[in-house]
Amino acid sequence: MKPEKTNLVRIEYNKEKNKYFATFKIWGLDENEIGKIISYVERLETPENRKIYIKDCNVYVTDLFEAEAFESTYPNIINAAREGLIPERVEPSVLNVEVDLCMMEDEVDFSVRRVLI
Repeated sequence: MKPEKTNLVRIEYNKEKNKYFATFKIWGLDENEIGKIISYVERLETPENRKIYIKDCNVYVTDLFEAEAFESTYPNIINAAREGLIPERVEPSVLNVEVDLCMMEDEVDFSVRRVLI
C-alpha cells in the first residue's frame, strides 16, 4: 500500500558510478517531528547511502543504491530510472511498476517515521 504522505519525486541512474539515486518527499510533518529529524541528521545517524534535508517544511530523502541491489529489488522500474523518469502510476497495465514504487516509498516512509517515535 502506498504511504499517504511520501512520494518519489526524482529517480536517476549514474552510469559512471553504476548507482541509482531516488529522492522522496515526505510532507505533513509538524515542527516537533521536523525537529527530531534535524536532530537525527545532526547526530550523523543517517546511513552513508542516505541524505536527508528539509526544505519548505518538507523532508526530502535521497537514497543511493548499488546497481545490482536496485535491479534485483526493483526490476520493474529499471528502464524508467535509467531514463530519469518517474513511471506513470495510473495505468493499470503497469501494476508491477506501481508495486515497486510503493515498496520504495513505504521503505523510506517507515525508516523516517521510525526516527519520530
